[in-house]
Amino acid sequence: MLKRCFPVIPSRGRNAISKGAVVAIVVVLIIAVVGAVIYSITAPPPAPTPTILTTTIVTTVSTPAPTPILTTQVVVTTVTAPVTIVTTPATPELIKLTIVSASTGGGGYLSTSAIISAIGYLENIVLVHQAGAGTLGISLLAEGKCDIGLGYTGDAIELYQKGFKNIRVMFPVGVYPGQLFTRADSDIKSWRDLNGKAISIGSPAFVANKMFKEIMKVLDIKPREVKELGHEDSFNLLVTGAIDAYFLTALPNPTAQEIAMRFPLKIVPPSPEELAIIKEKLPQFPIFKVDVSKGKVYQGIDLVYESPSDFGWLFGTDKIPQEIGYKLFKAYWENRASVAAKLYPQHGWWTLGTMLETGGIPLHAGVVQFLLEKNVTVPQNLIPPEFKG
Repeated sequence: MLKRCFPVIPSRGRNAISKGAVVAIVVVLIIAVVGAVIYSITAPPPAPTPTILTTTIVTTVSTPAPTPILTTQVVVTTVTAPVTIVTTPATPELIKLTIVSASTGGGGYLSTSAIISAIGYLENIVLVHQAGAGTLGISLLAEGKCDIGLGYTGDAIELYQKGFKNIRVMFPVGVYPGQLFTRADSDIKSWRDLNGKAISIGSPAFVANKMFKEIMKVLDIKPREVKELGHEDSFNLLVTGAIDAYFLTALPNPTAQEIAMRFPLKIVPPSPEELAIIKEKLPQFPIFKVDVSKGKVYQGIDLVYESPSDFGWLFGTDKIPQEIGYKLFKAYWENRASVAAKLYPQHGWWTLGTMLETGGIPLHAGVVQFLLEKNVTVPQNLIPPEFKG
């Protein structure tokens, strides 16, 4: 019988296994304790357990009640940067002034045009020049239909006395001396020689018309025919022989200057006796020395004489502010000699003292301001109540 040949493994005792297990368990416990200690020192504290609050809302149905409305108010905070505000000055109001002067063929129109040219450009002021005839300008001014109107001392005094108290003198337009034109071959040598003659005394609106009607009364002149026509029509009748004389006042008169270049004319002055009567009975027409010598005014006429006259002005009212009147007159006066006098020679004749010869009509407040600045003594009766010194 064969024997199994297996190696023989020696067996361990039960006590030996138990002892090893115990040692292992102890080692594990020691490691666990040490780990727990280390964790407790280094680990962050545990977050608290959140508490959930449950609220029960009980609504009683028996009595209807408003449904609660939950509103949420949102507050918005705006952060703004500093803002620089740039303001543009308001544009001054445009001032438009309408001026009515004389007919386009007359000296008053040309003189007014010269004044406007001398004034030139003024910011925010517009001057509109319209032709009129004779005293139409001052009549429209009195009616409130224009801002500045041409008129004469006598007419202004009459309106002032009738209650037009806010009329004001603004610019000198011209002196208007009487000039009696005839053909150069006429036998008329004085004003009374017009008895039985055919004459024209200008349009009814002309200052010459009013003046010569007064002169005819005091000199007892009775013409055969009296026409009331404008410059061009009157001169056409004169040179063709339809009338014997034409009385006018503008100096120089543009139409007369033109006609004198084509036809021989002469001016007949009043006699010394006639002049004395006019001076005594018609003081509203001051005597003025007329110099038309050596053909310097009218071609072919060489004469120096004295004649009744009227003074023409551009009148305004107290509605034109003082500062506007001041600007206008200042601009005119500073350019009077260099501009206005070259366009209309009479502007070279004036002095600031001329502005005081108004017959008692008050000056515009702006004119008073300018005169006082130039050390001109202004009579109290010429200073309007609205003047601010």
